[in-house]
Amino acid sequence: MNVIMEQNRGFNIFDTIIISEDVKCTKKGTEIFEITTQRANVNAEECIFIDNKQKNVDTAKKVGFIGLYFDDEKRDYDNLFKIIDKIIKTK
Repeated sequence: MNVIMEQNRGFNIFDTIIISEDVKCTKKGTEIFEITTQRANVNAEECIFIDNKQKNVDTAKKVGFIGLYFDDEKRDYDNLFKIIDKIIKTK
């Protein structure tokens, strides 16, 4: 994920970015989501979770996050940022 962020400056629209590997946490449970809301000092509904595994996106949605599936193979960043932009504009 770090390499993707470095190559795609569009991620600078986020105030806080939490990467599970950086906080030594898996996405199987809810701990990563709790860490995220605490560090960003926001409610779950204000967070966007992006992942390449639908089951992780589903978990994020269950705890109140906005969940977006991102296909690593397609790497359609333009579409991803269009979706994120729409989400941000409706908030």
